Amino acid sequence: MVIKNFVQLATTPLRRTALEIVEAGFQAIRTRDVVQAQVKLDGSILRIKDKEFNLDNYSHLYVFGAGKGAFDAVAQLEAILGEMITYGVVIDVRGGQLKRVGSAVGTHPDPSQVNVETTSLIMKMVQDAPATSLILFVITGGGSALLTAPFEIGYRSKAKIIDSLMAADANIYELNVVRKHLSMIKGGRLAKLAYPRQVVSLIFSDVPGNDVSTIASGPTSLDSTTNEDAAAILKRRGVWKDLSLEALEFSETPKDSKYFEKVTNIILQDPSSVVFAMQDRARELGWPARIYATDLQGEAEKVGLVLLASSKKAQVLLASGETTVKVTDGGVGGRCQHLVLANLRNIKPGQVLVAAASDGHDNSDSAGAIADENSFHRAVNGGLDPDDFLHRADSFEFFQKQGDSLQTGLLESNVADFFLILQQ
Repeated sequence: MVIKNFVQLATTPLRRTALEIVEAGFQAIRTRDVVQAQVKLDGSILRIKDKEFNLDNYSHLYVFGAGKGAFDAVAQLEAILGEMITYGVVIDVRGGQLKRVGSAVGTHPDPSQVNVETTSLIMKMVQDAPATSLILFVITGGGSALLTAPFEIGYRSKAKIIDSLMAADANIYELNVVRKHLSMIKGGRLAKLAYPRQVVSLIFSDVPGNDVSTIASGPTSLDSTTNEDAAAILKRRGVWKDLSLEALEFSETPKDSKYFEKVTNIILQDPSSVVFAMQDRARELGWPARIYATDLQGEAEKVGLVLLASSKKAQVLLASGETTVKVTDGGVGGRCQHLVLANLRNIKPGQVLVAAASDGHDNSDSAGAIADENSFHRAVNGGLDPDDFLHRADSFEFFQKQGDSLQTGLLESNVADFFLILQQ
């Protein structure tokens, strides 16, 4: 069971059903299972989904990875490819001992010196690899922070800029445009470093719409944005003025298509896999299930309200995506918990609302939250003021006290957030 406090949360039949469906979503995105199912080795032929690569055509095989879940993906690749791998390095928030690939444990969401040093090592190894090599690169959500090579700025200063953008309600596209133009590896620069070597990126998307140039800031994807775009975002969100960034230097991403001629980007998993698995489980339990969207975006509070209003009687409504939260105070909590807290009053009789982060870490030691028609009154009767916690953006503390926090621990999966509304 991925949801560790399943029994404590399943206090009614409706909540239990909702949690069983959410559990199926978590179960469906186990990273090693995804790699095992979609990567096959037949003699010297490596098959990745519908693509084939003859390993006899390459002198060396390198495996690299960056992001939350990258370690498990690389570990499974190592189990498949074994001694065919020359060497490699993976950086994740989790790690362990591998036979052919080095493992580094970095930090997320803010980068650290470990992130910088490991990224530098990866860049050097890519450049030093013989031109006849095949490079496999695992890219997952969280790769933007874990793969860190700042351009003309310290990693702490860059982190401050990104944190300020997040607090200003910037979406993932805006965040990663700025990241690309303050980096020496993002925005297709890894592909340029690797040229003319063959590069195959195995991508786990956490981005609505699966834009490969946005996932982990697109290290192996041709980028269409410019330095001017990055500056405009910082100005529009007020960060340029607040942090006095007049002297900030940007780096233009490579635009020459030749650097991408030998790059194959393959999406192994995306946010839709969660909702399809939940839809199947809902139907097994006898509930009609409708998918509202797999690329949901917008302010968390408004998104939650729209989902609640869109649900129908005797049906399960499902969605995945990535919302935003404008932080007004120094509370703890993430998009999912904020979405649920902001909509406690809007939950109708017979409805259950669940919002969960697929990596088990909703910007806190919680994966998300569950609520039903009684949650608001139960909070007030217990001496909790939901509006006070909401104003302080302190949803984690609220649901800890309320007892409605989803506990999964940090997971190896990371394919955005997912949402469920079950209505009797």
